[in-house]
Amino acid sequence: MELSIVQAVRLHHILQEAEKSILEETGLQVAVEVKRTYTSLSIAAIAAQVCLQLNIPMQLLLSGSRQCEVKEARHLIMYLCRKYIKGITPGAIGRQLGRDRTTVLHAWSVIEDRIYCRDEQVLRKLALAETEIADMIHPVGQG
Repeated sequence: MELSIVQAVRLHHILQEAEKSILEETGLQVAVEVKRTYTSLSIAAIAAQVCLQLNIPMQLLLSGSRQCEVKEARHLIMYLCRKYIKGITPGAIGRQLGRDRTTVLHAWSVIEDRIYCRDEQVLRKLALAETEIADMIHPVGQG
């Protein structure tokens, strides 16, 4: 079952609250296992993670906004989808985010250029997002 981006964000918020509650009640890290079982790596999951990390509302991400922060978030999502979802096409990414394939190709190029130029801001954002994505792929305790 593929979640929409909005559904993935809602689910993520619900699971964060559940994790906090379990940790408060038990003091154990049990919630981490529960949190990771729901995640199948998808465009929606990556978008939800980046939006949470950058504190950008999902509605703004899916809008026509050209604000720098929103545009950068879209670019990061598109780049991370290419990196972590095998066989994904630019068209598939674009459709999910309300853009066309050429926009996705441009985003890939922009992020790759910023990585090549060692843009500290982008490198830091990518490192944070990739840490969370790695946890989605390899849950704690499952190697």
